[in-house]
Amino acid sequence: MDERGVVVDLDRASAEGAEHPTGGGGAGFIDARYSQGVIAGDGNTQNVTIYNYRGMSPDRPAPAPLIGVGGRVEFPYRGLGWFGEHDAPLFFGRDSAIDDVLHQLSEVFTEPRIVAVGGVSGSGKSSLMRAGVLPRIRSGAVDGLSGADRWPPFVVFSPGSSPLDDLAGATASATGMDAATLRRELRHDPTGFAATAAQSTTVSPGAPPDGGRRLLVVVDQFERIFTQCTDPSLREGFVAALHAAATTPQTGTGTPPALVVLVVRSDFEGHCAELEGLAEAIRHRCMLTSMTERQLRLAITEPAKTAGAQVEDELTEQLLREVRAATRISSNTPTAVSGAGVLPLVSDALDRAWRQRAGDSLTAADYDRVGGIDRAVARSAQRTYDDLTPEQQVVARKVFTRLAVVGPDGTDTADRARRSDLTAIEGEAVGVETVLEAFAAERLLTLGDDSVEISHEVLLGTWPLLRDEWLADTRAYRAIRTRLRTAADVWDEHGHDNSYLFTGNVLDTATATVARIITDPDRHTPLTDLEDRFLTASTRAARRRARQRRAFTATLVLLVVALTVVAGVAIQQTRESNEQRRIAVAQNLISRSQLLYTTDPDGSRGAALAAWRIHESDEAFHAMLNAASNPRTAKLTGYSGSVFSVAFSPDGRDLAVGSSDGTVRLWDPATGKQIGEPINSHTDPVYAVAFSPDGRVLATGSSDGPLKLWDPVTRKQIGEPLQQPGGIASVAFSPDGRFLATGNGYGTVSLWDPVTGKQIGEPFGDHNNVVFSVAFSPDSRTLASVSGDVVLWDPVTRRQIVDTHTDYTSGFNSVAFSPDGRFLATSSGDGTNDGTVILWDPVTGKQIGEPLQQPGGIASVAFGPDNRILTTGGGDGTVRLWDPVTGKQVAEPLIGHTGVVDAVAFSPDGRTLATGSGDGTVRLWDPVTGKQIYEPRDQPGGVARVAFSPDDHTLAVSRGDTVRLWDPVTGQQTGELLDRIHGDVGPVAFSPDGRALVTASGLGVQWWDPVAQQALGPPLPGHSSSLTSVAFGPDNRTLVTSDTTGVILWDPVASQHLPPEHTRAIHEAAFSPDGRIIAAGTSDGTVLLWDPDTRQQTGEPLTGHTGIIYAVAFSPDSHILATGSDDGTVRLWDPDTGKQIGEPLTGHTGGVGSVAFSPDGRVLAVGSGNGTVRLWDPVTGKQIGEPLTGHTDNVKSVAFSPDGHTLATGGFDSAVRLWDIGSTDDVVDSLCRWGGQRLESVPWPPDIPTDLRPELCP
Repeated sequence: MDERGVVVDLDRASAEGAEHPTGGGGAGFIDARYSQGVIAGDGNTQNVTIYNYRGMSPDRPAPAPLIGVGGRVEFPYRGLGWFGEHDAPLFFGRDSAIDDVLHQLSEVFTEPRIVAVGGVSGSGKSSLMRAGVLPRIRSGAVDGLSGADRWPPFVVFSPGSSPLDDLAGATASATGMDAATLRRELRHDPTGFAATAAQSTTVSPGAPPDGGRRLLVVVDQFERIFTQCTDPSLREGFVAALHAAATTPQTGTGTPPALVVLVVRSDFEGHCAELEGLAEAIRHRCMLTSMTERQLRLAITEPAKTAGAQVEDELTEQLLREVRAATRISSNTPTAVSGAGVLPLVSDALDRAWRQRAGDSLTAADYDRVGGIDRAVARSAQRTYDDLTPEQQVVARKVFTRLAVVGPDGTDTADRARRSDLTAIEGEAVGVETVLEAFAAERLLTLGDDSVEISHEVLLGTWPLLRDEWLADTRAYRAIRTRLRTAADVWDEHGHDNSYLFTGNVLDTATATVARIITDPDRHTPLTDLEDRFLTASTRAARRRARQRRAFTATLVLLVVALTVVAGVAIQQTRESNEQRRIAVAQNLISRSQLLYTTDPDGSRGAALAAWRIHESDEAFHAMLNAASNPRTAKLTGYSGSVFSVAFSPDGRDLAVGSSDGTVRLWDPATGKQIGEPINSHTDPVYAVAFSPDGRVLATGSSDGPLKLWDPVTRKQIGEPLQQPGGIASVAFSPDGRFLATGNGYGTVSLWDPVTGKQIGEPFGDHNNVVFSVAFSPDSRTLASVSGDVVLWDPVTRRQIVDTHTDYTSGFNSVAFSPDGRFLATSSGDGTNDGTVILWDPVTGKQIGEPLQQPGGIASVAFGPDNRILTTGGGDGTVRLWDPVTGKQVAEPLIGHTGVVDAVAFSPDGRTLATGSGDGTVRLWDPVTGKQIYEPRDQPGGVARVAFSPDDHTLAVSRGDTVRLWDPVTGQQTGELLDRIHGDVGPVAFSPDGRALVTASGLGVQWWDPVAQQALGPPLPGHSSSLTSVAFGPDNRTLVTSDTTGVILWDPVASQHLPPEHTRAIHEAAFSPDGRIIAAGTSDGTVLLWDPDTRQQTGEPLTGHTGIIYAVAFSPDSHILATGSDDGTVRLWDPDTGKQIGEPLTGHTGGVGSVAFSPDGRVLAVGSGNGTVRLWDPVTGKQIGEPLTGHTDNVKSVAFSPDGHTLATGGFDSAVRLWDIGSTDDVVDSLCRWGGQRLESVPWPPDIPTDLRPELCP
């Protein structure tokens, strides 16, 4: 046997009498006799070769095998690659998921439809099908799939830019049919694939069809039809072909000829559901979720046992801890991985540790040497890259940027490339092949005969050099390049048909991009020959069309001129009439939006957006701003009694509501429409509803006794009712799906197996009252029950863990775990007393912080999915949002219910809050609108002033004698600047380029480097009284400061003090963004304007205020000047003419202490003396939404983040608060992104002409 390896047909060898060890023999051996080809070599690591297995057509380069020719396990871990059928003996931890897929396949064997398997990237979908499901089917021992061992070879493939051609090629390879013929037939009639599949199931040519034989088609990475195929008609044809084969009955058998399985990333399920024929498959899809701890333990330890070795217990526990930690990392962190996405990293780290282990066992020391799950892949990739020569490193960059494409949503996904195309990078193959082999040896690339691809997409997010430099720098170019590559392939496949060439702006963009690529060959791969020919043909065709247009245009010019004179008058009159009609209709809709603001929030948003689509005016824009700021979303009605329970399905698409009329209704929260008829489930009120973790079961409980399980799709009962004395008051599924807990009226808790419907053990607990609420911890290891007291249980042993004894006399009625498991929240209050929420440590049972108080009692409590919001439903009909860390309310109460709020629930994405009340309604809210993001914790004292850096990365907060620097995203302090002038720091300002920060303190000005956090030189003295403001000019050099005696201009760079130009009492000064004007507010209520170049006052003082002017700010375009005074008003001025714009903005109490414009100038924020912040539309002069509350004293400083999404406020209460006001930044996009489907479903008023009813969110 040489180092290249030998392919051995073990079936043939077995027939000739050769003996082979089997998995049942000695340790470390696997039965490989049922493989058609097995690769072998020196250590089995010296090559990467394509090989086939009987009954399956490979769709992409197969990973290097783990099992040698004799059946010996050489490498039990797959690394970043997927497990194939040959790796089935090494695939552990997914038995329940395998059973779920096989169960669905058994169902569709008699009830035809397509089967879908979903999951996030990295969850192991491909391995599940290839190493789990396919071997079980091939064995022929699956219930409902009898005779599967006689089925034709399986068709397993991943689609590309031409999915129909890929289907034809994979089918031909598996069945022996002619690929070219199949390709032509499918292009002509995709649904003809049903006949092709039927032909493959016949035992012999001309034989009658056999209804028991099916062609199994597995489409792996189905999302590629969206990321790599840009032609919608090709996608639709591909789906039509699969749907026909899976559902069209054969003549003579009455059964379809194929079983079709789609393996798709969960973030593409919405796109799939929009394709005809796939909605039902997606709705019933098998969802591959994160592994439980037990499953992950099996995946870690069992492969090593199969190889005759073991994994040290210390290493197993370390891996489990790291997986749990990785799961909790915020998705905003660039290196974050999800609970499922971490699996490839675990597998890769174990594979590398195995290859470098020091002994027979795999130890923590072996694991530490390769860097762990968070660094193993990145370190391996970086080490391989560093070992290359400089010339090879340039090639490596081009290879990896070519192997990553930009998807429709702007994210990077892995692509496959022809090896021959990559060798064209340098014009010869040696350099490229060296790079490919180097990364393939580390299992980072997978190589085929003429194909190359990244082994797993996880590399795109874990290797910093690739993620932050190569891909980030070329994203725009690669998006265009991807489109060019796909279009060229389609053009070539259709015989160079000119109708597939680029035209117009698309051609111009592609041409310009290619020109830039040519000038930077070190960053980009050159065009392939096909791409170059396609672009050349497109350019030539465009030139021909241009010549033809010029000739045609010349012929028509005289005719057009003659007709224009005749038609001009009529057109103008028609245009003016149509415009007036549109304006009148838009005004009608604006008025309607205002009327519906409280009673019908969706109608209010839809009317405002429609007004804007019909006639874009300032009034329509303000109507949208006002509607977008409304936290109310929808009101679900139709109940004859109280609503006691609400629950979202795990995918957020269904909302279940239980009420006192004994029914359960399902709603679509996106449209606010009821789904089907009510489920008449019980004769008494339904106090509890809950979805199973996979969304396939809905449990309902009532005081009439039994617990019932339902199929939420068919709304039919599953099995017999589960009998429990005392009725059902509460119900909850464990997150791992193993338990269903119920609390009854007798004070006991019962556990059930949700699969079998059998009770697990005897009821337990000795509560003295009804068990009002039960909840599982996120890891399913703790069960909390509430019945006046709170008790924590171990659901496995059913023994008490912690009993939280308290002195709260009103008793607890609701309980909820935070998603990260850090908090347990309990609520109490009977409606006659103030309600209380207490936060507990679920491990120690100790109370955390002080109780949260709410008037009128608290009936329900729930955490948001990001752990940052705790919501409570009150006896006073209000819903309140809290920060569980600080214990403070983060927004105004949500008002709308007229009865006790008995139920609250967040959607899985946290964007919708559902509340059910005794008033018989369910309301949907947007919990983000106007929500405070966080409050940086700091020692009290002094007036808080705030300023954002221009890059949005830093928030400077002055308080006392210190300026602290914060990260506005995480809320973490990043540094502090200590005052050098011995006085409280007042105003702060960043230079426009962000390279300098200036602070005003005492009588001087200090210049800082915000990065080094060092003072630049000594303080600049010059003022004779305390400084009141600092502001930069747009040139980064000129600084204006004010005190109660005047205004001074400085040149901070040269540290030269320029002479003062005015000695009047000044409280605030500001530069206009264009640098032409300095404005200052004075103590006598006037505004002074200067020319900073001549230092001369321009025009007369602006008069109108009756009190001291504490705030001045220019709009970003310098056309509006806003001034705020302690007379409680804000006035808007034209700084060029000195004229006041419109009426004063009134409604503030306690005076105005601060004003600021948003970066786009469409919103003006005003802080006032009563601690509120109001948002205004400066064009219409109207207030936007409700005031932002939370401060307890004068708001002295307001500042927008550069992206306009965040507003920072600070004041005399020493608090700094950040508010999410993203809906005001791009209000049209915000409305459509939030509720496009719901808004489109809002009925048009009958008085709106049908021809003026635009598509609201195209």
